Amino acid sequence: MLKHLRAVQEGDDSSGCARVVDAMEYANMRSAPLLRAMVARSERKTVIATTLVEADERAFQKLSPIRQIDLINLRTAFYIEALTWAIDCDFSDGFTFLLPKIPKAEFSFRSNIDGDTIYHVAATATSNEYLKTLLQTLASREGPDGKALNSPNAKKETPLDIAIECGSEGKVTLLMLHGVKPTRAQILKAKEKGFELSEELFAELTN
Repeated sequence: MLKHLRAVQEGDDSSGCARVVDAMEYANMRSAPLLRAMVARSERKTVIATTLVEADERAFQKLSPIRQIDLINLRTAFYIEALTWAIDCDFSDGFTFLLPKIPKAEFSFRSNIDGDTIYHVAATATSNEYLKTLLQTLASREGPDGKALNSPNAKKETPLDIAIECGSEGKVTLLMLHGVKPTRAQILKAKEKGFELSEELFAELTN
């Protein structure tokens, strides 16, 4: 891929640029199963994710600014996809490495190929730490986008819906403390799940 990008960069052929975009699109979609398989292996190492990302960054830097504009969306989509795989596979080192690679603004509207935002994926994780880290990191920059935290996925579920369905009081509390207000239906669902969150907290956040 790097050789191909260099070859196209040397010329001024607009069709060549289109071919690069197509190639990156192909790589983005076809590499998903491979990367998922690698990070799920018991012998996984951070070096796997590091090598892939650094190779992508070297290729990207070889492009002119106009070519970078052509490819930036695909590149960001790949990073977000990889970050969701790291959460799915409980690959905390990979998650820590990838998170700073993604601009904060991208978390407000981008989703993975399954239609989930990074918050939806973090809400399904066994550990609360991924969601906690996301909320704290983004809050330290400018604050998580309220719309993103309340946005539904392809199944019409919000991160709070998922956290409640998974029975995770910790994640529900984290989301509420960062401004997510539960609906009456969500409160009832939480009670059905046996949550012990205080009535005062619910009352304060739903008023």
